Amino acid sequence: MNAPGRGTSHEARLALGWRVHSSSAVVVAVSGPAESPIVAHRETVALVDDASLREPYHAATAVPFDDAPALIAAVAETAAAAAVAMIGHLAASVGAVAAVGVVGGNRQIAADLRRILGKHALLHAAERDLYERAIVEGARRAGIPVTTIPATGSLVEDASRVLAVTLGPSLVALGKSVGPPWQKDHREATAAALVALHAGGVL
Repeated sequence: MNAPGRGTSHEARLALGWRVHSSSAVVVAVSGPAESPIVAHRETVALVDDASLREPYHAATAVPFDDAPALIAAVAETAAAAAVAMIGHLAASVGAVAAVGVVGGNRQIAADLRRILGKHALLHAAERDLYERAIVEGARRAGIPVTTIPATGSLVEDASRVLAVTLGPSLVALGKSVGPPWQKDHREATAAALVALHAGGVL
C-alpha cells in the first residue's frame, strides 16, 4: 500500500478507481493526464468486516431460502456504507475526489435467486455484482459522480478508445514507477478512474 500523497497540483483532480476481486476490492486514487497518470494511493479493502458474510450468496446457501434475501440485502447495505466511509477517508487523507470509476456495476445477473444459489459459478458473479453496485451506491451517497466500465477482457482497449489514448503503455510505465503490487486489478482500477475523470470533464 502506498502512503497517501498530499500537496500536489493534481490533488483536486483525483478519481478513485475500484476493481472488485472476490470478497475484496482494489481502490486506486489517480490523477491525469491519461498519457502519464499519477497514482496517489492504492489499497486493497474488504467492505464487510464479518469474514463469514464476505461471500453473501455463498452464506445464503446455508440458511433457509426465505431468509436468504434479507441476508444478502443486509450485506449489500453494509458494503455500501463501508464504501461511503472509505471514499470519505480517502478524500480527507489523499485529496479531494472529483469522480469515482467502477469496473463492472452493470453485469447481467439472473433475477432468479434460486437459480443463483444453485449454481456455484453464479454465486461468484452475483457477489461481484453486489460489491460493484455497493461501491456505485456509496459514491452516489457521497455525492461524487460515478462512472462504470464493463468488466471485459478488452477493458483497457475500451478505456483507450474513450480516452483517445493508447493506455496500455501508460499503465505499464506507471507500474514500473510505483512498484509492486501492480496487478491486473490495479491496472483496470486505474483505467476506470481515468475514464471517470474524462466523463466528469476533468481530463
